[in-house]
Amino acid sequence: APCLIEQTLCQPNNEMPQLAGTVDYAKAVLDAWRDDEADGEVAWNVEWTSVTYEDADSTPLYGHWIRPCDIVANSAVLFLHTGAGPHDLFLLWKAASLIQNVPGQVLIADVLSDETGWSWNKDRSRFNASRDELLKVKGNERPVLQSRLHAALDVVEKHGLKCQGAFGWCLGGHGVSELARMDSTLSAMVTFHGVF
Repeated sequence: APCLIEQTLCQPNNEMPQLAGTVDYAKAVLDAWRDDEADGEVAWNVEWTSVTYEDADSTPLYGHWIRPCDIVANSAVLFLHTGAGPHDLFLLWKAASLIQNVPGQVLIADVLSDETGWSWNKDRSRFNASRDELLKVKGNERPVLQSRLHAALDVVEKHGLKCQGAFGWCLGGHGVSELARMDSTLSAMVTFHGVF
């Protein structure tokens, strides 16, 4: 029988999307998360819930809210995912870590419309087609990417929060660069290897 990590994190099912590409990846992230939390000597007190929302074209998007359990926070930060998609255990860890030090909430936004974690698939053809559509330039804009970024910002606003900043990794780093081009009012934007 497959191990619990493989059953719960590496295989999509009816209750949860796939959160890791391999058992080794899942173990590495969980070990680092455990070490990170243990260094603070206090159990992290966060809540994680999935959220579904739509862009202007009614494309469903599947993100995650990470919020502190015992603190009222009126600001948020967007996390934009890599090519592994929005259902990445690494992003959940980093979001939980961030709100331990900076009061607020995190929305892990979806730019691929990935409900099940299909972007973990080793066959990259579906991801490549989605990425190409996302980054297609019309005039001087990327309308699909911008629509999905606007949708994420709208979700934050509809929850009565002010979006203060954005972090993005790889594909998500490219999204953060696009936010900057959109003349966003965010206070801070960080992109990690966002040009490809």
